[in-house]
Amino acid sequence: MPSPSSRSSAGIYSGWFVVLASGATTAIAAATVFYGMNTFLNDLISEFGWAAWVTFAGSSVRTEVGGISAPFVGWAIDKFGPRRVLIIGIGITSLGLLLMSNMTELWHFFLVMGLISVGSSTAGNLCGFAAIVTWFERKRARALTLSTLGGSLGGLLIPIVAIAVGEFGWRSTLQLLALLVATGGLTFGMFVRTRPDKHPQPIDGMAQPDTNVSAATSLRNWGVPVSVAIRTRSFALLMSAFVANGFAMMSLLTLAFSYFEHEYGLTKGAAGLTITVLTVSSIFGRIILGFQGDRYQPAKLLGLCAILLTLGLPLLSIGILFADGSGVWIAFAGLIISAIGFGGSVPLRSLVIVDFYGTASFGKLMGTERFISTIGGTIGPILIGVSLDITNHYTWGWFLTAAVGALAIPLYFSAKRPETLIDEYKAKALVGQG
Repeated sequence: MPSPSSRSSAGIYSGWFVVLASGATTAIAAATVFYGMNTFLNDLISEFGWAAWVTFAGSSVRTEVGGISAPFVGWAIDKFGPRRVLIIGIGITSLGLLLMSNMTELWHFFLVMGLISVGSSTAGNLCGFAAIVTWFERKRARALTLSTLGGSLGGLLIPIVAIAVGEFGWRSTLQLLALLVATGGLTFGMFVRTRPDKHPQPIDGMAQPDTNVSAATSLRNWGVPVSVAIRTRSFALLMSAFVANGFAMMSLLTLAFSYFEHEYGLTKGAAGLTITVLTVSSIFGRIILGFQGDRYQPAKLLGLCAILLTLGLPLLSIGILFADGSGVWIAFAGLIISAIGFGGSVPLRSLVIVDFYGTASFGKLMGTERFISTIGGTIGPILIGVSLDITNHYTWGWFLTAAVGALAIPLYFSAKRPETLIDEYKAKALVGQG
């Protein structure tokens, strides 16, 4: 009689349902928090009279608090499982959005941004990634990439969110978003779970040759401890690259809507379409570059993504210099190029952690990565806000963003897999199983 590892159970592989559920929760987070909250930054500046850099700093608080909480989220995922952590995060995010709809003071803004950040970090794709990597091995890059498409699909809803802000106001829109997070997030979040050790279907949903099941499971669950991984040269190079890349990436994602609205006088609905362009372009990056993570080294692919992200940003500055109407199309070209690079990097950042350090401590390592990388993502929008307050334009801000983002390119290409550690901890996993 064939062993469980050599036959497939009837039906669709359960791991794909986890990918679908993770993608759905990511789509909801993108539509409400990641992209959605950027649609009314200019409204806050107008209504409350805050400086641009102060308002953008509020968004940066969301980024940094999310980074600070990420190591704790990673620890909680490894200890309690992604589903429990995800459900808690959904509740916190919904509460934060409701509270924000009633804010009247600047300190309210910073406080609720921090609360929303904790919730969205807890309910973010980190939970989905942690679950997915346990279900896939040979198709891991494909599965992670497909789950990240949820973020792009959520971005397609931004024109609707922007129109809602224009028609009903940002307060009422936030209340609707809170309801969406609570209902949709809980519905799909219940299906995000790690793979049971004795699941009847083979890994990847594909029949495997007869082999020692225990040994195969051990090799899939190997991992370099966090305390060892963070002392490696490869970790230092990757984290430095993530900081530089985060500076450029979060500046673009946070301020693209406000940039097109401010510089070209676009309506809310039209500016919302810029996010649609960004997210659709990022889909191409996720599919074309993300899928290659099963065939080529993720670190090198990340270097290619950084090149694309950096090349598009100066075009946003150049577009401002044209007063004949052609500038907006130059800016759109830059947005598309940068978005492709951003999109490809989303699944690859998680994949490179697994490729270098295994899955045993994935949650903690990804939490550490988020904490470090958000340093750049926090500083970037603030500096662009300062430049905007001084010059009333985004020109120098985008040039600065491109310069910092370019620093990630040589860092990614210099990062090498710690082969000695990989062999050592794979051997320890086998010995431990024996």
